[in-house]
Amino acid sequence: MRRFDEALVIVDEAIHLANGSGAALELAELLRIQAEILAEKSQLGSHCAINAIRRSLEVGKQQAALAYQLRSATTFARLEDRQGRDHGARAIVRSI
Repeated sequence: MRRFDEALVIVDEAIHLANGSGAALELAELLRIQAEILAEKSQLGSHCAINAIRRSLEVGKQQAALAYQLRSATTFARLEDRQGRDHGARAIVRSI
């Protein structure tokens, strides 16, 4: 049984807590996880997943967190492959 709605509620709460408590170090990873859940939930979630992964990349870049950037970029590339689209993830992976 897939419980995407419950997973989204949990990750949204974690993102809210990370933003509100100053513990934003994990924010890039939380946004990446959110993107994964949205992408799996439905086709409608794919646009939201792309937005979440872009935010994750931005946060990782602001924090100079190369590991989070690389994880997010590889997730972004997988999302692109699933959609058969090119939003530039491979270029991002190469730049990291």
